[in-house]
Amino acid sequence: MKLSVFPEDDLVDVPRRILVEGAPARSRVTLTARTVRHGIPWLARATFLADGEGVIDVSTDAPVFGDYGRVDAMGLFWSQRRDPGAAQTSAPAIRSAPLITTVDAEVEIDIDDRNPAPAASATVTQRFVTDGTTRHELDHDVLRGVLFTPPGDGPFPAVVILAGSGGGTMEEAGALISSRGFQVLALAYFGYADLPVNITGTPLEYLELGLKWVHAELNPLNGKVAVHGSSRGGELVFLLASRYPHLVDAVVAVAPGAMIHGAQTGGGSAGWTAPTWTVNGQPLEHLWHDNRAVTYQPWTGDVPPDRHTSVYRDGLRDGRLAAASRIPIEKFHGPVLCVSGMDDRAWPASLYSRMVMASLEDAGHRAERLHLDYPDAGHTCPVPNTPSTDIERIHPKNGVPFNVGGTPAAAAFAGADSFPQVSAFLSRALRGECNGRN
Repeated sequence: MKLSVFPEDDLVDVPRRILVEGAPARSRVTLTARTVRHGIPWLARATFLADGEGVIDVSTDAPVFGDYGRVDAMGLFWSQRRDPGAAQTSAPAIRSAPLITTVDAEVEIDIDDRNPAPAASATVTQRFVTDGTTRHELDHDVLRGVLFTPPGDGPFPAVVILAGSGGGTMEEAGALISSRGFQVLALAYFGYADLPVNITGTPLEYLELGLKWVHAELNPLNGKVAVHGSSRGGELVFLLASRYPHLVDAVVAVAPGAMIHGAQTGGGSAGWTAPTWTVNGQPLEHLWHDNRAVTYQPWTGDVPPDRHTSVYRDGLRDGRLAAASRIPIEKFHGPVLCVSGMDDRAWPASLYSRMVMASLEDAGHRAERLHLDYPDAGHTCPVPNTPSTDIERIHPKNGVPFNVGGTPAAAAFAGADSFPQVSAFLSRALRGECNGRN
């Protein structure tokens, strides 16, 4: 029996063809995919029925048992879950290091079969960067993050990518975007190196400095810089675009917020209602500041059970506070892309994205507006062809369990479908192929 993968080594967003040949005709063959991600082993299995020639093509054949249940060339990758029987290993020093997956094929045999078919194995390498891309830890007295520069002479269009409530850097997504010909700064603003542990009281001047540094030091193509953020980072990019429109030329917001919120999960001992963003040392008004419609503590385990969704629905009922904490995105005149899931249970990103699009439309916004809103997807939009199964989770900052919503299959589709559209949008916006600032 032979197991082949085409291509064996390529970028992570490239689909692979997994082919089994020489299996016993009409036999059941189980494929197991194992990957160590950030020191944690992940595992998926699926069993297929070989055809009359002993062939299985994962691109065209659906499994008969397994961790996913449809025809999907990359199902063995996105359906992986943490292997409960394996110990954690040493995490790679670089989060954008290649992912190495071992795929094993084994024929299910009758218990009386004394001559079982031999197993087969193949190795798959998923890379986040193309050959020649450089990765540098940001060397700056204040700013922290990781810079990716594609091969070639440049100048390159520039993107600043921002993480959400878990802090740190969006290094994997930033690296993959860079592989499409962009210079990408994965800028950290809390929870990284010597930066504050929590999001509470983050000064927007720090982000302003980061944008100014990119303009001054990276020589961006056409002098244009885009901001890209997910979750709280999606809230932040709207805030930056509306407050510093002279520094921002395009916005990509994934699972974003349209309002300024309190610290929520990232507040630490200051609590979920602590202010998140400051300007000149003064906190910006936010939706949890003495909200008259919210009487429970959603991020400490209080009822109602669907608390992470319900608190936003209820919080918006305080109309005066909602108006005061709404981000005035209409002050930004460049192109805007939103990515959301219709079953987001962490917060209502689909609603927030629609609010942003409506505000822009009502203001006569003339640049490109694109909203990718995915049915049955939740709060996460994973890097293509990486696990999308982590739906019930513990938040890394406050230890509270929560549900991000959606299904793994829908999240996997959203990640794979949205990435090329995000790359194309950034290319249009930064390479001068669509309207910029008016």
